Amino acid sequence: MRKFKGMIKAAVALILAGSMVFGSYVPAQAARQYCDGDTPEDIDNCVKGADGVTIRPSIRTTFLTPEIGTLCPITPYMDFDKETGKDVSPNKDARSEMYLLPAELNDKRIEMLKAAESGLGVTRVGFTSMYLFRYEGNLIPITNTNKLMQFRIGIDRSIVDKDREFILIEMDWNGEVTYYLDIDDDNYTMTFATNNFTGYNMYVLEYAPRGSFATLEAEINQGLKKGVTKQTVINEAIAELLKAQQQ
Repeated sequence: MRKFKGMIKAAVALILAGSMVFGSYVPAQAARQYCDGDTPEDIDNCVKGADGVTIRPSIRTTFLTPEIGTLCPITPYMDFDKETGKDVSPNKDARSEMYLLPAELNDKRIEMLKAAESGLGVTRVGFTSMYLFRYEGNLIPITNTNKLMQFRIGIDRSIVDKDREFILIEMDWNGEVTYYLDIDDDNYTMTFATNNFTGYNMYVLEYAPRGSFATLEAEINQGLKKGVTKQTVINEAIAELLKAQQQ
């Protein structure tokens, strides 16, 4: 496992070293250059839903896993900045950054994934890993946030089907699984919410016939399995509202 983690660290180090030279924010830069970070020009990480509206990443994002479709953070940048500490940083060049990089795979991880998929009847689409940082001349990892941060995946048009639904399965190095169910109602996108940015975890986009995740959703809402559903997001919003009213 250390070997694989070392490989990921080396890859991340090379990418991040390049970003500090070529990816510095200049106000006059185009929105794509800023929001898309060091995403190669031939890879798109803007999401277009059924309404045709294009959504760009809310913070600077480098996206290198197009096999899952397109993917970008959509929680407002102000909320990301609070969570990363950018909003209180004395460094005027500080910013919040996301890196969506290839997940490290091996036979053991795939076998553990099969166990997580068991009984769901899913078809795999692709893998990614998620890193969140505060940039202050160097990149400071943020492994968890207090609130759930939302992300949207643009589903490849070739697999869009009104009779399918999508799920994201997160698995750590020990095989612990978190299930993320779609919290939007657009067949062309999947929106999920997470507060875990331990980059060594892998996220797997999968789909199944509509209705396949009803039992899983109930188990998550009852606390029997670890995951995030629409109800989880609603509960967090209610908790935030009550907290604000008490202040």
